[in-house]
Amino acid sequence: MTSEWVWTGVAIYVVLALVMAVLSRAGASQSMSGYFLGSRKMGGFVSAMSYSATTYSAFMMIGLAGLTYAGGVGALGFELLYLCGVTLVLIFGPRFWRVGKKYGFVTPSEMLGHRYASKSAGAVIALASCIFLIPYAAVQLAGVGYLLSGMTNGAISFTAGTVLAVVLALVFALVAGLRSVAWTDSLQAVVMILGASLVVVVVIWQLGGLDMFFDRLAEDPGALTVPGEGYFTFSTFLGLTLPWIFFSISNPQVSQRLFTPGSMREMRKMLLGFLVIGFIYTLVSVFWGSPPGWSSPTLPAAIWPPPRCWARTWCPLPWRSS
Repeated sequence: MTSEWVWTGVAIYVVLALVMAVLSRAGASQSMSGYFLGSRKMGGFVSAMSYSATTYSAFMMIGLAGLTYAGGVGALGFELLYLCGVTLVLIFGPRFWRVGKKYGFVTPSEMLGHRYASKSAGAVIALASCIFLIPYAAVQLAGVGYLLSGMTNGAISFTAGTVLAVVLALVFALVAGLRSVAWTDSLQAVVMILGASLVVVVVIWQLGGLDMFFDRLAEDPGALTVPGEGYFTFSTFLGLTLPWIFFSISNPQVSQRLFTPGSMREMRKMLLGFLVIGFIYTLVSVFWGSPPGWSSPTLPAAIWPPPRCWARTWCPLPWRSS
């Protein structure tokens, strides 16, 4: 794919996102909760889209597809266990929402500091969150650089893609706080799910249909076993899934979203919408990690299958070697 087409797509997305960010300023509150939580009045649909875009970022497009490329179906089990872990939100989500509204909490660290009657505990949790979110954020931003570089075969550099992601993230956050981020997240989530579904249709067509897909998959039985002799040994699978199950209530950028719905009904819509999008996107990302491995078995790293696939005229045919 030429860099001109990629830059055109990026430009269209940026213009649409900026328009949505500016429109989100209408009626925006000047309070802390207004800036960081959308005045606790976010609707179910926007909350679901924002929750999805926050959770399913570069990790899915590159990380989960790369795990599938490296370790087979274990990646699917790994991600489905995360979706099972979202059931924890059914228990803790209403509690987060109620105490947040009652006491005016803006961050999870505030809530925990109040719960244990210790400002020191709250400060330590906030500091730890900031420290551990640095590599997390860096990976997400780097993902944009890898995608743009891979799709254009290096015509757009990794640095240019990463810098673009940083600038856009800062602009969206500064325009209207969480309200702006949530609206642009909604646009991003719609683009993600529609684009992902289109890619799956194209790849299936290029492979010759679902029968060809499963025939090719059956030729590599190691990709269908967990634990196996490859990447997903039992200890690796357990070590990855245990912390991942608790992601929805432990990571502040996600658990803070539990303060934002306008009502319990809107929170229910948010969770149902997220589960539907999450299930579809999980299957799509696992699918992405499979076909490139058949045509490019010597890719330099597991992060490359999706962008390298998109860099072709369509997507690689299983018998095409270049």
